[in-house]
Amino acid sequence: MTRCPYLKKRKGVEKTKIIFAFPVDENGLPKVTQVQKFFAFLPVKQSGFKFAIQADFLTISNREDIDKAKEWNKELIKYFSDLFLKAIDVFKEDVILKFSYYNYLPLKKDNFDIFFTPFVNDLYQKLRIFDCVLTESGTWVTPDKAIDADPEIRELITNEDVIKKFNKEFLHPNIKNTSGWRSDLGIESFSPSKLEIFLSDEEWLNQKSDEWLKKLYLYLQSIRLTDSQNQRLQNLPIIRLDNDNLISVKKSKAIFFPLYGE
Repeated sequence: MTRCPYLKKRKGVEKTKIIFAFPVDENGLPKVTQVQKFFAFLPVKQSGFKFAIQADFLTISNREDIDKAKEWNKELIKYFSDLFLKAIDVFKEDVILKFSYYNYLPLKKDNFDIFFTPFVNDLYQKLRIFDCVLTESGTWVTPDKAIDADPEIRELITNEDVIKKFNKEFLHPNIKNTSGWRSDLGIESFSPSKLEIFLSDEEWLNQKSDEWLKKLYLYLQSIRLTDSQNQRLQNLPIIRLDNDNLISVKKSKAIFFPLYGE
């Protein structure tokens, strides 16, 4: 139930019910392959969202759309964002949806009905200060406290490393398909510049094994770096010599591979 103020077209109505319905497939995962409709007790038209909406909308005479001039309808959508947050609290308790509910989020690039724009804007404003992101440690945090990273990075950098260095955490590894909603929520991705910060920490780097360094070199080879990023990496002491010292490519006179055989 959502309490609404007195409005002329709903004289005497003090409360009205707004319902969001989130479809799932046979595995309990969000079913988001098609957009859903919004209803005013009967279907009106597609909303552009991946969840269905039922509310006591005032419609135009042929019921093909909401009457967007009515203050009652404008008032109703003011409650949508808080209702979505309540839905997230339910998703948090679900063993499947806590990893996947993000796919229900309306994306700013989606082709939703312009009437709902205030709802989408208000929702993201509230989400940025709401513990809505599950991290690797199982903690729920605000989006600015989470970092998304490729599996290859997670083999090089631990969640504990990220906590110590940035006071943030990796997204939980069971969270997939982060493109789209990640940027809308303001979740940053693990960038090469963040990796540089770790590689500049010689004490931290000295603790890494030769196998770890091999993974690092393979990762650096696999990603596209700018010229300036390459220059900075060449100045970092990330090359381990036979005597276990770490040197940089730029600051060394010569680095040779060992000779094998005759």
